[in-house]
Amino acid sequence: MTPSASPQQGNEAAATTTAAPAREIEVTDFAAEEAAADKQSDAVKAGAAGGGAFANLGFKLFLDLLADYRLGQEKWVFRPNHFYVLVQGTIADDLALTIHISENPVFYEVTWNLTPRLSLKAGKLLIPFGTNEFHHLIGGRVDERSDFLPETWGDFGVGASYLVYDGDVLGLEATAYAVNGFEGIDRPSISVGDAADNNMSKGLGTRLKLALFGKVALTGSGYYDVWDPADEHKVVIYSVGAELRPGLVNVPVLKRARVRGEWARAEIQLPGDNAQKGLLPEYAVGRGGYYGELLLPVAEFMALRGRLGRINPDNTARDEPSDVSVYEPALVFMHGKLTYTIAYQLVTRTGTPHRFKVPGDVIYAKFFLQY
Repeated sequence: MTPSASPQQGNEAAATTTAAPAREIEVTDFAAEEAAADKQSDAVKAGAAGGGAFANLGFKLFLDLLADYRLGQEKWVFRPNHFYVLVQGTIADDLALTIHISENPVFYEVTWNLTPRLSLKAGKLLIPFGTNEFHHLIGGRVDERSDFLPETWGDFGVGASYLVYDGDVLGLEATAYAVNGFEGIDRPSISVGDAADNNMSKGLGTRLKLALFGKVALTGSGYYDVWDPADEHKVVIYSVGAELRPGLVNVPVLKRARVRGEWARAEIQLPGDNAQKGLLPEYAVGRGGYYGELLLPVAEFMALRGRLGRINPDNTARDEPSDVSVYEPALVFMHGKLTYTIAYQLVTRTGTPHRFKVPGDVIYAKFFLQY
């Protein structure tokens, strides 16, 4: 495991000879809260104490509900945004199972901790790509339409993770995997993987996570696949991301801030004319996108969040409705495992002036529970 976010910083005291010490406002370290939740998940995966048939089972719940109003519509709705129940169980001291509970699970994995540094996985893997584990934020919001990648990306195959180095100054984790990959006839279906495959090739991917001084995290991801039945046409997807964790800048207010972002691109070969050049010698269609986020705790239970991003799903088409930029100011409130978000999502098309009703700005309140 790479070094986690810094622990919550203690209160600073300003003392004088004539007055009692005055305490700085205590704030919630949101990054530390996320790290604690991840650590809890790892503990469940690693195994619990024995004794009873269900002693080594644990559950992890992700649930969020939106109150959603889209400008230009004479209605607003409550709607589920995401709902995941994961069962995490220890089969043996070094063998763990994680299952997404659903009629059609997005992923399910068996993890074998071969050594403290090396683990192997098999099953329908949650693809380790990008800075986020479950949902991609390319575009500045969860990509529910899968304009860049599947909202939650899983595929059948095997993988391995190796903790190359784990120190106070430097941490490095490398992951590699092989999965069935995308398939299609005229163009690839970039979606959640299927147990069937249409050729001999497999999707190959890797991700590197680098942590520096416990304050800076860098992530690089790459994916390569041959998608057509003739084993001729390729697709590559790659991204770079960074996170600046709290405490990096020793300036009041800003020292609590967390900044993160990611840039990603895909190159897709198609039958016929492939006139563009990139990592692939030639390709037909390019996809691009990015996101950036600033999270600034301002009170014990509240943070300001600003997020922006853009997705261009087809660089050969101009001013498509799906070529969208997003700007989102938000207030984030945290109460234990429950997070409340109130946000205004400003949506614009590239190359056209902003209009509140086209394609439709969104005002939403979100309630997110992670346990």
